[in-house]
Amino acid sequence: MACTIDHLRQGQGVRVTRDFTDHRGIQRSVGDRGIIRGMGLDPSSQELWIEWELKGVRERLHFALKATEGPRNGRMRDYFETEELEAPPFVSPPPPSPPPRLPLPPPVSIPPPVSIPPPVSIPPPVSRPEPVHQRGRAEPPLVATGLGTRTVACDCDPGLHLPVLTESSGVHACVRCGTVSVTQMEGDDGRYTGNASYAYRTLPVPQPVLDWLGAWPRVLVRRREPIRWPMSALLVWRDVVYVPAETRCETVAALAAVCSGLERDQAGASNGRRLRRMKCPTTSPPAGLLPSLRAFSETREGLQLRSDSALRELFYCAQLRHSASDVAVDLLLERPDAFELMVDALRSDDEARQGAGIALARTARPVDPRLAAVLIEIMGGLSLAPSAEVPGRVNTCLRFEALLVLIADLRLGTEAMLSALENLRRRLARSDDVLLDCIQIVLSGLKDAR
Repeated sequence: MACTIDHLRQGQGVRVTRDFTDHRGIQRSVGDRGIIRGMGLDPSSQELWIEWELKGVRERLHFALKATEGPRNGRMRDYFETEELEAPPFVSPPPPSPPPRLPLPPPVSIPPPVSIPPPVSIPPPVSRPEPVHQRGRAEPPLVATGLGTRTVACDCDPGLHLPVLTESSGVHACVRCGTVSVTQMEGDDGRYTGNASYAYRTLPVPQPVLDWLGAWPRVLVRRREPIRWPMSALLVWRDVVYVPAETRCETVAALAAVCSGLERDQAGASNGRRLRRMKCPTTSPPAGLLPSLRAFSETREGLQLRSDSALRELFYCAQLRHSASDVAVDLLLERPDAFELMVDALRSDDEARQGAGIALARTARPVDPRLAAVLIEIMGGLSLAPSAEVPGRVNTCLRFEALLVLIADLRLGTEAMLSALENLRRRLARSDDVLLDCIQIVLSGLKDAR
C-alpha cells in the first residue's frame, strides 16, 4: 500500500495554504503548487519526508516527528490543500485549409545565358589555436540532458570536475575548460540492495544564472568526522578546502598539486574563515535561480554580515540548517563574548539556537576547558520522559545525540565526562536502547583516544 500522510498521497496535486519552513530550512509560501511524487519516514533522522515536483523540478521537504509547530503528522491539512493538477486533454488541430488557386502569370522571355568567368582560387583560412580555457567546453544545454556518471557537460577528464560551494549543491564545474553544470542525481544509492546505480542529468538553467554560479569557489572535502551511528548529516563535521573559481589545470596531477598548496595555505583556519577569504559574488542572483539552489543566495546573504551585526541575524544564519552557518559561526567567534553566547545557545530550549551552539562549540579552537562541565550540566538536566511520538525513546533523544556527537568530535574525555556518561547510561537503562548504544560508542572512542 502506498504511503499516506494525513490527507496527502503520492501522485496528488497540492497547494500551500500557509507559509512554512521545513526541518532543513526550505521555505515555502502560500500559493506554491506541485505534485507529490513520493513520501515516507526516515527512521534514522526521525523525519517525515515529502518529495514533490514544482514546475518540473523535484524538491524534498523534511518534517521532524517531534515538531510542535509547522507542518507535521496530524497537521498537514493546515498547510496543504489538495487540488487536481492534471494536464488538459490533447485536442487535434483542424486540418489546414488548401491554399487558394491563383491564375498563372504569362510566360516570361528568358535572355540568353551570360558567360561567367572562371572562379578565383581563394586560399584556405588560417586556423588559430583554440584557447586553452575553452578546450573541451560545450555549450550549456537548454534542456535536460543525460550525462551518465559525469557531473559536467564537457569532454574533459572527470577528475577535473569539482562541486561548487558545497559538495551537495548540485552544481559542478570543470577546472580545465570552465564549464558549469547544474545536475540532478537519479538512481539507487544501494542502501537497501547493496548495488549502487546512479546517473546525472542536467537541469535547464539560464546562462546568466550559470555565470553567477560559476563565480563561486569549488570545494574539496579533505576530512570528516566519522558517522558513528545513523544520525543527521548536519552533525557530521567536514574539513573543506576551497578552490578559487578562476583556477585552471590541464591535468589531474596539476589539480592535485594546486589543492595541496591550498590545503597548506588554509590550514588552521575554520571553514567559515576560508570561505570569507575567497572571492565570491556580491551581486544578487539573476532571475531563474532554482529553489534547489537556495544555498547560494543564503551564503551570499551570510557573507554580508559582520561580527557586530545584530545577534538575531547572526544566530539565524549560524544554525546548522542554514547554508551560511560556517560564515556566521566564524563571525560570532570573533566577538569577545563568544563563549558566553555559545553556552547560552547550548542551554536554549529553541532547536535552531541549540544547533547554532553545537556549531560554535565544534568550531572554536582551542577548545575552552570549561566546555566539558557545561555539557555535563546540560545533559544532567534533560528530561528522560518517554517520547509520545517514537516508542522506546525518550523525548530528548535527538538533543542527547547532538551533545554526544559534540563530545566525541572534540574528544572531551575528562574523568568527569567519563563518569557522567557512565551515570547517564545507568539512568537510561530500559528507557532508550538507541541512546545506550550511542553512549557506549562515545565512551569506547574517548577511552581509546586517551
